[in-house]
This record gives sequence, C-alpha cells and structure tokens, in this order.
Amino acid sequence: LWYCGSGLYPEAAGDADAKDALGAAPAVNASVASCAAGLLVLALRGLLSGGRSDAAALGGGSLGGLVSVSAVRLSAMPGEAAIIGAIGGVVYEVASRLLPLTGIDDATDAFAAHGACGLWAVVILLVLSGSGRVPPPPADVGVAAAVTIFASVCVSAAAFYAFRRIGILRLCEDAEVQEPGECSP
Repeated sequence: LWYCGSGLYPEAAGDADAKDALGAAPAVNASVASCAAGLLVLALRGLLSGGRSDAAALGGGSLGGLVSVSAVRLSAMPGEAAIIGAIGGVVYEVASRLLPLTGIDDATDAFAAHGACGLWAVVILLVLSGSGRVPPPPADVGVAAAVTIFASVCVSAAAFYAFRRIGILRLCEDAEVQEPGECSP
C-alpha cells in the first residue's frame, strides 16, 4: 500500500529529474506519515493500557497515517506529512476507542483507519487547498461529500440492519476460542 501509487505520479512529469523527484515525494510522505502514526498509536496504547500494547496498534496506526496523508502526499513536505500522520494516529486511536461505545463491533478497526482517518485526510486536503498548494476542489465538493456520506450511511445501515435481523452480524461470545461452526448466531 505504501508505494502502490508512487509509480503512477512520475508518468505525469516531463523530464527524468522531475520524474525522480515527483516519484519520491509520495513514497517519502507515505512512509513518514505511516511511521509517525504507527509509533504514536503504539505509545498511546501503551500509556492508556498500563504499559501493554500490541502489534495491531502499530499496524492499524500505520494504516491510519497512510490514509491520512494519501490526499496530499504530492504537495506536503515530509515534516508536514509526519504531523498529518501523527494527528491521523490520534484520530485513529480516538475512533478505535469510541466506536465500541456505540455497540458496533469493528474487530479490525476498519472504521478507525479508513473512515475516521479518511475524513481527516479530506479536512487536511481542504486546508492545504485553501493555502494554494494544491488545486482547489470544485465548488460543489461539499454537496458531493454530503451525498456520498449520506448514501454510504444509508447503504451501510440497511445492510447491518438486515445482517442483525437474520442473525449473522455477530458470532457468540465464545467464538474466539471455538470453531465458528460450534456456536449459533
């Protein structure tokens, strides 16, 4: 994931030096942001959990940092990418801790990494576009974002409601130690 988009951007540049520089920017920014977020989440989990942390915190935080910087990885400087990633790490940790309070079981922290950090990426894109460093979004970007969020919430709510009604949303409490077929939904 870190480098998958890096090869796409140099194709837009005209000369070899520009291709090399343009290709390095997203790779460096993605790496810096994901490292900053992953290490910060690892430290936060250790502090908030009495010295205990886990590899999932490092991996989830790193992914949150990568998602956080993805929209601006060409225009941000590496120091800015580290700050964006670190804030993304905090966003990831807060979302990861608050989501269970809603009763939603997100065992992989997908919402924290992709939803919350993706929203942070949109915010930072709008901030940097206001500074003139990235092209401004179209005038109707707010309407498009609102429609996308509304449609996503409606489709997700309908799917999860249906899953819950037919009993396949969650396994039994002992599912972590049992084979999935041993308990009924």
